[in-house]
Amino acid sequence: STMKVSQEELFGAMATLTGVTGGTAEVTTQLRAIMQDFLSPSDKMADALSSLGYESGAAALESEGLGEADALVSLTGIDEENIVLSMYAHSQGVPKVVTKVNRLEYNRMFEALDIGSIVSPKDLCSALIARYVRGMQNKTGKILALHLIAEGNAAAMEFRVDEHTHHRGVPLKDVPLRRGVLISCISRGADTIIPDGTSSFDVGDTVVAVSTLDAPVMQLNDLFV
Repeated sequence: STMKVSQEELFGAMATLTGVTGGTAEVTTQLRAIMQDFLSPSDKMADALSSLGYESGAAALESEGLGEADALVSLTGIDEENIVLSMYAHSQGVPKVVTKVNRLEYNRMFEALDIGSIVSPKDLCSALIARYVRGMQNKTGKILALHLIAEGNAAAMEFRVDEHTHHRGVPLKDVPLRRGVLISCISRGADTIIPDGTSSFDVGDTVVAVSTLDAPVMQLNDLFV
């Protein structure tokens, strides 16, 4: 009652989490611990909150204007904590609540709770990969291979030049490459060419490029201005 979470919401959370994070007894213990920590934090958390002038996590959220907030996004690494935080925000009348949930297999069960929109990092990542792959399948001059280098700060990509590739036969010094792109190798049959400004690529060649572009690259033409 202190958190203004109704019995229906609490029982719904228990029903949803049972079998996901443990049995009924384990879920009850987990929810009790989370709510207790929220209202009566541990010594270390209490000291941290006290140094900021708050008595509890709930007091901190209320003092920071949770009830007047336009939205709350719960992004802790623990699903149970995210659910409780979102339920509390909902009880405070926050109009938009977003809850991060890692367990995709129980997504429909979570939707029955008052925890607003549900997002999953795994689901988002899978959707982006699928979109990228589908896009590549329909692209001409598509990427053949990609390797991250420089601790993930750059990518080495291999492309096949076809009739749709721009700037075929044009010296590299005249090719308008995007900033952060370097053509590092051109393969033509059995020959491997380390290019200079006078080199060019043509249909059937394989081009290796190094890029630090933030935007996704799906085909060779994406490297040109």
